[in-house]
Amino acid sequence: MKDELIKDLENARKNLLEVISKIPEDFVIDKWGKKELLAHFCGWDEEDVVCIPQILSGQKPKSLRMSMNRFNEENVSKRKDKSVKELLEEMKSSRKNFLKQLSSLTEEQITGFFGTVLGKKEINLLWIIKETIDHDKNHTKDIEGKTDL
Repeated sequence: MKDELIKDLENARKNLLEVISKIPEDFVIDKWGKKELLAHFCGWDEEDVVCIPQILSGQKPKSLRMSMNRFNEENVSKRKDKSVKELLEEMKSSRKNFLKQLSSLTEEQITGFFGTVLGKKEINLLWIIKETIDHDKNHTKDIEGKTDL
């Protein structure tokens, strides 16, 4: 199961990076340009890395303690002075760190419940991983649907 999840994460990110590489610098989707989109992905990737030990210790990660809009705004703002090249490197590096962390986990750590809840929903690392895969896939489709790529 773990190997399949890692493969799915790698493929979803590969497809996203391929689409991103084709969009022009002046591309805008909703209110974000290319740079803001990259900053958004970096923020979520950073959260993935940070949330693994939090979930395993029953804590609620930052992204689950605030609205998604606020979380996104904070992460885009935090990276406003970075270049597109720097953001792409951060995306690659943070995903690599996330995959490295995942590869060291047991199946029980991935699927087990350690006390983190969102409303009444029990949150485990499997949920986080699947959300991350879907996040990349959804943005890939969204970008493809709004461009002539």
